[in-house]
Amino acid sequence: MLSQYRWQVVLFTAVLAAAIFILCPNYLKIQRAPDVDRFRRGVDTYGATRVRWSARLDLAFAASYAMLGATFSGCGSLAVIGALAVAFAALSDEAENILVLAGISRRELLNISGIRKMRSFGLLKSAGLAFGVALIAFGCIRG
Repeated sequence: MLSQYRWQVVLFTAVLAAAIFILCPNYLKIQRAPDVDRFRRGVDTYGATRVRWSARLDLAFAASYAMLGATFSGCGSLAVIGALAVAFAALSDEAENILVLAGISRRELLNISGIRKMRSFGLLKSAGLAFGVALIAFGCIRG
């Protein structure tokens, strides 16, 4: 049933991704900043307001790609596992974005521990997406 909305979800997801890129072309670099100074420099480059809006849009983007993964769950059991991995990746992305917002809001309290947490959630997001998309693709090809 959800698969009937697949192209609408694809379009919505693409619009959100484009909006994030337009607002803050290096948003991903800010999320993956290796230290506090680079995080702050990234935020200062684009302005806290633009980075905040990018993080908010990324919250919606994560929810939309989780929904997109769910639209492929009808392709078989591998695709269902893949959709669950994508949902896990989306939850990790949500946590990463919340940490970005917290890092901006509590700028002076941000420390290397916060950066490491943000980067860890980013790594989980990337691994979950790669694994999930591969399983969905294999599940849909296999039938």
